Amino acid sequence: GVIGIVASRIVEEFYRPALLLSIDSETRVARGSGRSIRGLHLSEALANDSRFLLSFGGHAAAAGLSIHSENIADFREAFQRTAAGLL
Repeated sequence: GVIGIVASRIVEEFYRPALLLSIDSETRVARGSGRSIRGLHLSEALANDSRFLLSFGGHAAAAGLSIHSENIADFREAFQRTAAGLL
């Protein structure tokens, strides 16, 4: 979808893994898409921080995920640490 396309463009522009989320205003569940760079297996990185996620799936270069909106900040910090450790 559109979120995946935007994530891909962010990766192209900044050469950093990108995760983009859209929050449903009624359920407060965010769903999104991610794209990665060489050296960071995105699905494995998400698995490392899956305690924050409702669901996720994908492969080395791309993934989808869902998360309660109140967990986004904690997930962001954890994922940044994970990515830094893997890169």
